[in-house]
Amino acid sequence: LGVIDVGPLPAAQPVTVKVVGQGGVAVPGALVRIQRSLPGPSTSGPKVDGLYVEVHGFTNPEGLFQASVPPGPAIVTAVTSPKSVHGRSAPWKGDLAAGELTVLCPPRQTVQGVVEDYAGREVPGAQVVLRRLNGTDVATGLQGQGIVGGDEAIEADDLGGNKFSVRVDPGTYAIWVQPPPSAGLPRMLVKVAQLDPGKDVTC
Repeated sequence: LGVIDVGPLPAAQPVTVKVVGQGGVAVPGALVRIQRSLPGPSTSGPKVDGLYVEVHGFTNPEGLFQASVPPGPAIVTAVTSPKSVHGRSAPWKGDLAAGELTVLCPPRQTVQGVVEDYAGREVPGAQVVLRRLNGTDVATGLQGQGIVGGDEAIEADDLGGNKFSVRVDPGTYAIWVQPPPSAGLPRMLVKVAQLDPGKDVTC
């Protein structure tokens, strides 16, 4: 590894990111990522793209995250927990300045349904997992990996009997079902569903 001189940066300034859901309700516990773009190397040498400095942390009970960041072009994104009714935010892109910035996390979509075998008989106690397909994540604009993570798996809630329900962000999902051992059925891919913003899915 070598040393890359990006030149002087402006002094860091206090920034508060306020994460809210639908109706302006505070979203506590959301992971906020601030990526401040950096200029290219000021010394001679190969061109290096995608330089940035990142500050991240979780919102407090009032939905606020505070940090000190050099002003300038940045990307800000908020990611909620998998069980939250609030989804991940769209990326905010612009010139970051001292003060407060509000980021909206829209409501997640609901996927619900029942599990039956080939003959239409109920299969209670089955595990239902939604797996986001690669290449269909909502664009975050973030550089680097590990937050959105294509192919992430989300387990649905068992509502009793053969019913299930789960909230997820918009995108394309493969719905897998693992019947209980007593059913004598294999794990199955039962559906590929496209979840559009504002539309729930029943299957």
